Amino acid sequence: NKNSKTQTAISFSWDVSDYGVNTPLQYTLEIDAENGDFTDPETEVTENTTLSLTHAKLNAIALSMDLNPNI
Repeated sequence: NKNSKTQTAISFSWDVSDYGVNTPLQYTLEIDAENGDFTDPETEVTENTTLSLTHAKLNAIALSMDLNPNI
């Protein structure tokens, strides 16, 4: 379905980090293959406490990692 490319495939959320001082926050989601060791992960960076990936983005990540997309 062509419309599914723009639909959310997966969403992540987490609590705001609190370091006891007012500091800019940036969160990094690291993505690796099932048996990967995260030595060279794909990363998504946000300043928000949620991150959603569309089917198109998730498939692009899979392709960039030489994985099978659309599964």
